[in-house]
Amino acid sequence: MTLKDAADLATSLTLIVAALTFVYTILERNLRERRRELEDWQRVVIYDLIETGAIQFDEIRTRYVVAAQQFSGFRIPRKDIQDGALKRLLLSMVEARLVSITDDDTYVVNRVSQSDDQFKRAAIMEMQKRQGLNMLLSNVFQTLDRDSGKFTIDQLYRSARAQEAGFSFEDFDILLREQITRGAIVSFPDGTLWARGRVPPRPPNQTGGTTHKS
Repeated sequence: MTLKDAADLATSLTLIVAALTFVYTILERNLRERRRELEDWQRVVIYDLIETGAIQFDEIRTRYVVAAQQFSGFRIPRKDIQDGALKRLLLSMVEARLVSITDDDTYVVNRVSQSDDQFKRAAIMEMQKRQGLNMLLSNVFQTLDRDSGKFTIDQLYRSARAQEAGFSFEDFDILLREQITRGAIVSFPDGTLWARGRVPPRPPNQTGGTTHKS
């Protein structure tokens, strides 16, 4: 094997590792965000069920399963609608002082503010915000996977229509810089953005000698 062959092989291996790292990062982020969305939805639904009269575990379970089957946001895994998962969720809500268990083993919501539905509104808004954030990030990664090196943060903000999704440029800038820090997105010295798996072995440089940020 010549020195050039070895160099080409090393470059290929580097690109493969970078691509695998990018895919793993995206999958891990999606799983983490999906888990948070699911927990938000579960808490809102269970809080609402107890508040509207489902105070015994069996009744909560029955109505919760129905709600889970009707939820259209994404498919809820079977393990998350089983008795054990529901009991753990109820326990976490008790620990968070969102609900309480009475002496006769029924559940009641805790009133913590003058507005009865303040918690529900806040939780729903937070869930909607995270769903919007996930959609925006998905749009960003799809765009960079297709057109890496063509956008700066400002240009990508307009291309991804982040403002229409309710995100200010400041929030968008912070979001992308977090992804750059995590290594999911690479920022070149000229400000252009690249998907990790799309970074070329020798980045284009008109002046020569400048390397990209890893």
